[in-house]
Amino acid sequence: VLPPAAASLDEAHAAIELWEFYKRRTLDPTQRLVVEVMMATRADGLWAAPTTGREMPRQGGKGDEIEVPELWGLVQRGERILHTVHDAVLLATESQSRLLSVIEGHADLRRLKLRAWRGTGQQMIEMRNGGIIWYRTRTGGGARGVDEVDRIVVDEAQHAEEEHLAAITPTQLASANPQLNALGSAGISGRSAWWWRQRRRALAADPGDFGYVGHTAEDILLDGETLVRSDVDVNDRAGWHRSNPALLRRPELLGFLEEQLRR
Repeated sequence: VLPPAAASLDEAHAAIELWEFYKRRTLDPTQRLVVEVMMATRADGLWAAPTTGREMPRQGGKGDEIEVPELWGLVQRGERILHTVHDAVLLATESQSRLLSVIEGHADLRRLKLRAWRGTGQQMIEMRNGGIIWYRTRTGGGARGVDEVDRIVVDEAQHAEEEHLAAITPTQLASANPQLNALGSAGISGRSAWWWRQRRRALAADPGDFGYVGHTAEDILLDGETLVRSDVDVNDRAGWHRSNPALLRRPELLGFLEEQLRR
């Protein structure tokens, strides 16, 4: 789902160039598309999609995709970012460590950093230009002590609940250009109502100012309010490729998936 008001991808491409230079890694075409959907701007310079979704299996490269706008937001925009996870403090620590390794691994970025906190449940990185990113768990009251947020990242979106989103999204009321980026793997029966609603929005005839990229083995469409889905044969290797774009850049993963099937 491409945001209809998108007028420019210049900022997306500049952010990709910045990240690839410092990360010493190249995004694949699918990852570039995701960044373009998140960072497309309108004619007035605001984000074309105030809300974006990214759905794909685990370990497919979502972490690199979201790190691009986070690094750009901290270094170039002075954004205030709230990166939320479900209830895994270790995942919040890992996300912080990944971004810190980029910033602290280069002298010109390191000079821009003011401080970093690594305390459990209070992880953050603060820049001299006013940019700051907090890493919080949603189940632990993720927005407590945080206000005036420009970007909210809903990591592990398959676990996000309505009450969690209701608690953290008001922090964006004062932002002139807010955006929420949700990313997760497939929905879990009985636990992914909010995430499923984002997918239904992507399938709707008029999703509004919204951006979404999903990879799945099933064929799916929304006929009015009725969801029409194809049966999925787990043994169909073509379905593995449809749902795992990382196989294009890492064909060796196919052997791992074969073993996963046997497990």
